[in-house]
Amino acid sequence: MRIQRIPSLWLAVLALLAAGTAVVRAQGPCGPSQFECRDGSCIESVLQCDDTPDCPDESDEENCATSLVCDDDQFTCDDGECIPADYQCDDDADCQDRSDEKNCPVRQCASDEFRCDNGGCEDAIYACDGEDDCGDNSDEKDCPVAPGSSCFVNQFECQSGDECVAITYRCDGEADCNDRSDEVGCDQCNCNGHSNDCDPVSGRCQNCEHNTMGNSCERCLPGFVGDPRKGTPNDCQPLALCDCNNHAIECDVSGKCLNCQHNTAGDRCESCAPGYEGDATRGTEQDCQPIARCNCNGHSNDCDSQGNCLNCQHNTMGVHCERCVPGYYGDPRRGTPGDCQALPACNCYGHSNDCDQYGQCRVGSGLKDNTRTIYERV
Repeated sequence: MRIQRIPSLWLAVLALLAAGTAVVRAQGPCGPSQFECRDGSCIESVLQCDDTPDCPDESDEENCATSLVCDDDQFTCDDGECIPADYQCDDDADCQDRSDEKNCPVRQCASDEFRCDNGGCEDAIYACDGEDDCGDNSDEKDCPVAPGSSCFVNQFECQSGDECVAITYRCDGEADCNDRSDEVGCDQCNCNGHSNDCDPVSGRCQNCEHNTMGNSCERCLPGFVGDPRKGTPNDCQPLALCDCNNHAIECDVSGKCLNCQHNTAGDRCESCAPGYEGDATRGTEQDCQPIARCNCNGHSNDCDSQGNCLNCQHNTMGVHCERCVPGYYGDPRRGTPGDCQALPACNCYGHSNDCDQYGQCRVGSGLKDNTRTIYERV
């Protein structure tokens, strides 16, 4: 079978069309199925607005309708722009065409807000400040002029007398008047020399330096001591290592230990806390152990930190209330209230004035032999 050959020129044309490549010809009138570029060259009409420039001057991609599809969590503006969905109807136009604030339900404005004609709400202080905050300029309609001034009530009159700025621009740290008078006489950021950065609303210091902290950088950071109010970079110095016998890690300015642990007490955590005994200077967690229960033979329930009985009752005395007080006799170790009884009167028939704890006469050098029998019978 004879194969008919196609001229090479037509093969080239077909290849170009199959690849979707623009066919550009010399300047002149374009065909009915062609688009004329700004420079006069022609491309196929199907190549216009295909997101790929085909004209040498890229005019085929100008003034094309957007084909952008917004995400589910976005709002599509009338002009095709995408914004976060929660920006819709927030009383602040975010779309370039302001379509995100159209057909929104009217909300109740707060007592310190101003109702715009478009239904939105703005802070009352923004009304009559010389700026369109509502978006429809309704916050700047019928504005009264401040007495003795050419500015509106919510405007600041610059010292030059021929310029007004919003009252909210007064003392905001940025000069808005040409003569900078809106920043004259303002309270400066007072951070005791440890910061130049303050919150524009609260006035509190931010980014305190030199180991300081606080609304005015007036306190040292934990671990540092000093007086930041002096206003020098060296006001707060590292705290000397606490000597607390390993029972605390924090000290005050004077070096006194704070929050002694492990049942210890004292400026250096050197003593055991009441109710505990031991040697806190050893520096271990077990230094101070609970004191054993008071052993006062039933005559007291009160002991000191060393376990010594206090306030012995029932005519007793001693470290463990183990002895009778003078004038009483008995055995306190028996543990009853009647252990110690008052001594009876010493009656030796005039032969002695010395009796033992039971009232029996003692044999002394002053007794005659013939009285021993009498003594032993007493």
